[in-house]
Formats: sequence, C-alpha cells, structure tokens
Amino acid sequence: MAIPAVQTQVAKTVVNQLFSETEVDFELDKISIKPFSGIEIQNLYLSDQQKDTLAFIQSLNVSITEWKIDPLLLDFKTLNLNGVKFYMRINEQDSVTNLQFLIDRFSSDKKDTSTVNYQINLAKAELSQVQFKWNNYNYPDSTFGVNYNHIEVQNLGGLINGLAINQDSIIAKINTLHLAEKSGFELANLSTDFTLNNQMIDLDSLQFNAAETQLAGRYAMKHNAYSGFSDYINQVVMIARLDSAIISGYDLAFFVPQLEALNDQVYLAGNYMGTVSSFEMQDFLLRYKSKTYLSGKLDVHGLPKIEGTQLNIYLDDSYILRSDLEQITLPPYPSKKKLQVPNQLRKWRYAAIKGKFVGTLKNFITDADFNSNLGGIKTAIQVSQRGENTSYQGDIALRGLQAGNLLDNTDFNLISGKVNIKGSGIELKTADILAKGKLSAFD
Repeated sequence: MAIPAVQTQVAKTVVNQLFSETEVDFELDKISIKPFSGIEIQNLYLSDQQKDTLAFIQSLNVSITEWKIDPLLLDFKTLNLNGVKFYMRINEQDSVTNLQFLIDRFSSDKKDTSTVNYQINLAKAELSQVQFKWNNYNYPDSTFGVNYNHIEVQNLGGLINGLAINQDSIIAKINTLHLAEKSGFELANLSTDFTLNNQMIDLDSLQFNAAETQLAGRYAMKHNAYSGFSDYINQVVMIARLDSAIISGYDLAFFVPQLEALNDQVYLAGNYMGTVSSFEMQDFLLRYKSKTYLSGKLDVHGLPKIEGTQLNIYLDDSYILRSDLEQITLPPYPSKKKLQVPNQLRKWRYAAIKGKFVGTLKNFITDADFNSNLGGIKTAIQVSQRGENTSYQGDIALRGLQAGNLLDNTDFNLISGKVNIKGSGIELKTADILAKGKLSAFD
C-alpha cells in the first residue's frame, strides 16, 4: 500500500465507487501518501455532473507534523500548491451550486446540532498559478468592473505563513499575494496580517499595490456574515488607517463602475470610517497634482451619484493651485470635460485656505478665509446652481483685494472692507449683483 502506483489505483477505485463514470469524470496521475508525514498529488481532475471542470490540481505537496482525531487537530509544516483550477457556478433558473452533489454525497440525513471544534495550523504555504471562477447565471454579467456574481481570478499566487483555521475564524500572515481578475483589475502585491470571521475581514500591517494604486496601513470590512457584499457600496462598513496612499480612479473604478475612465490620482493619508456611499475621515491629508493639498476632516454622503453627494469639508490648512484644479475631470464619467475656472478669475493663481465647505457641488455654503496672489477674502456665502443659473448671497470681508487687477480696471486697485452681496451669474457682463457695505480702504 505504500507504493504510489498502488495508492493511485486505490484512489481511482474509491472515487468510482462514490460516483459512477456516467455521473462525473475523474482522473489522477499520481497520489503518494506517507503515513503521518506527507501527501503528494499530481494531475488530479474532477468534473461536476454536467461534465464541466469542477477542480484540477497539477501538483500538491503537503508535509504533516502532527494530527489528532478528537478534538480534530491538524498541524502542517508546508504546503505547495501549483496549477489549480476551481470553478463554481449556479446554473440559470437553479439555486444550488455545482458543488452541491459532493456536499450531498458526504452529508448525513441525521441532523447534528452539536458544535464541532477543530484546529488546522499551517506553518508555510506557497501558491502558484491558481484559477478560481464563480458564476451565478441567474444574474447578468457586466461590461465593466468586478461583478460579484461573475468572478474569474487567474494567476493567483503568493506565500502564507502562520495560517490558523478553526470553527470561528481564519488568521494568517500573507506575503506577496498577487492575482488578475477578468474585469482587468490586477493586484501586484498584497501583504498583510489577515483575520476573517463572520463579522469582519481585517487586513492589518497592510501593503497593497495595484496597477496605479499603493496603500499602506490598515483596512477592515464589516460585512455582517458576508451579506453586505451583495451591496458593497452601501452595506460594507470600511475602517481604514491610511499611513500613506496613492489612490487611482483607474483601479477604484473596477469596484465602483460609475467612475469608469476616471484616471486621476490623489495622495491620501488619514483615518476612514464608513461605506463607499457614506463615510467620514478624520485628520486627513489629500494631495493632488503638483502643489494642491487639503488638510482637515470631512464627511461624504451619497456616492457614487456625484452631483447629489453631500460633501462636508472642514479645512485646517490647505493650498490650492488653479492650474491643478483645471486638470480635474468632471462627471458624469467617462468624460473628457475638465473643470473650468471662470474667465474673471484667470489672474488668480493660488490660494491658502482655512474654513468649511458644506453642501453639494451645486448647492453649498462656504465659510472660509482665503489668502491669494490677489489679496485676502473671508466669506460666509451660500451658492446655488439651477440649470445654467448660479445665485449667491452672504457676507464678504476684503483685505487688500487687487480688484483693479482682477477686473482689468486701472481706475482702482486695492480694496478693503466688508460687504453683503446678493446676486446671480458668474460672468461679469451678465451678472446681476447687489452689494451693500462699508469699504475701509479704496486705492
């Protein structure tokens, strides 16, 4: 029985007794079992009942150090897994997977309500060339982005150390995990201290590298027994500590398809709490393009519908460069339309900002202090946009504003004072503005 050829023939006989040849296809080139010490498998193939591939293993080598029956304990020293295919699906107008026949074959009609305690430990595992497919044909596939009903992962590989699995959780140290998904998303490297249980997936000490995105810190997802993944944008609560991150719209769009073709990159650090659609960030730092940065805290509600999203930003220290703003791509995406600064502000180049901006892109309140190349302005203004019409009202304090330079008027230059304004329009030729106040300096 210790001869691999004999063990291989015995394995084929057992499978054929469990499943007739008309039910599934089974092939095996080699199995070698060294009692209490190791297992080697080469070229194992198992089909489902439709004779489509369910599982294929090119090579598997396992080294065992200890095992017990009651309670179940398995200690593995090493595991090497190469060339694996595992394809799961639910056929159209069906509700069970193609794996169900295996579950049924080994299950008992007698219900066992007792809790089974077990512990599986693995010191080191190396995976290479792993493929995984999950297709639920009761739902259509999408033309763009990761579809959780139609997942196809290829070239999955990496190292896993200190894997521990029991009835409640899975923990492991993952190193250099990489994969490609059929949507086009590519993960170049994932290294983390990983924890999974019925409430949370936690990736601590995280290093994440995709095509154009890099993350370092911690990322956790509260998923409520995995049910939240059916509506990831609204139900999965994310907790993140970003020590440093370069986030690209290119990679993010695979999971939020409404951002398709948004290729802008931002640098981000801070603490994140919430879903994709509704979240807050404390102590955040955002950098964009050459010199623009925002620092403070924010909360956002309503994504991915950009135009209706409530955006509340509280800035402690910020600097905005006009030429950076003009590189922002505007929704809806995909779009090549860039943000345009009004013509009368073309002479404005930069501004240091402190204050708050509360509202949507079209309806907001700004209570902030601006120091720019054209002078200083403190605002408490409400702005509303309906169609092509923009209206505004509130108070403005001016400190040495270069109004003459701004308006191309040589009759005056520096203005200081306080005014209350109410008006509409952003083009000087068509704007209708009523201003009342007192000027303390007019040069």
